[in-house]
Amino acid sequence: MQETDQLKGNFPLQPRLRQDSGQGLMVSTLDHIVGEKALYDTFGQFGPLINAPKVARDETNMSKGYGFISYGDFESSDAAIASMHGQYMMNKQISGVHGRYFAASTTSAPRTTLL
Repeated sequence: MQETDQLKGNFPLQPRLRQDSGQGLMVSTLDHIVGEKALYDTFGQFGPLINAPKVARDETNMSKGYGFISYGDFESSDAAIASMHGQYMMNKQISGVHGRYFAASTTSAPRTTLL
């Protein structure tokens, strides 16, 4: 790569990290009655979760309609994305299951990557 390419921001794509990595998913358009247990029961079938699922809530503890799942490996998160995108949970279709890759051993902000 030439120096001018680096200055323009033309960097080669990096391969996915497979060792000591995991993937977090954001699940959007959830029914307001979907809670953490429902996310755990539904998404836990695809592989081990490294954190308890989390539903985003407002100041009155009502669901904002999206939640987060954290897997310990890419295979589990990829299976969840392939199986759950467009499926129904509690009478509402899930329109988005989006991946965010992160290094499990760091506390820095995750890198968002398109799938």
